[in-house]
Amino acid sequence: MFQIIGYIIFFILGGYLFLFGYKKLNLLYRLRREGQHTYADVVELNQDNLSFTPIVQFVDDKNLKVRGSAKNSISVKYFSIHKIGDRVKIIYDTTNSSTFVINQISDIAIGVFFCVGGVAFMAAVLITLFRKMSLIF
Repeated sequence: MFQIIGYIIFFILGGYLFLFGYKKLNLLYRLRREGQHTYADVVELNQDNLSFTPIVQFVDDKNLKVRGSAKNSISVKYFSIHKIGDRVKIIYDTTNSSTFVINQISDIAIGVFFCVGGVAFMAAVLITLFRKMSLIF
């Protein structure tokens, strides 16, 4: 009984990892396809425990000044090498310029890692579960 509950928990965890990666990749691909490319300046570093999230500022196509942190916060937070004064390439949503990502190659790698990892995790749980069930029957 406890094993089945454990399998269910680990399967749900794999599904969560997959959905997390899928959402990040979907946002990145949508913005690359439909968004506006521009440059922004890193004006501040927001410290969160041991990580630093860059706060950037840019002017959108409607001449509005936008300041905030990128929506691809996992890669920007933990794999960022940006410092105050750096100029970074961003992609923002033209309908809502506060939705933007810093254009980094690590975003694709992290999204693929979470998607593949989640699928592998769910597959491992299912294979183990089916093997144990075949021993019972």
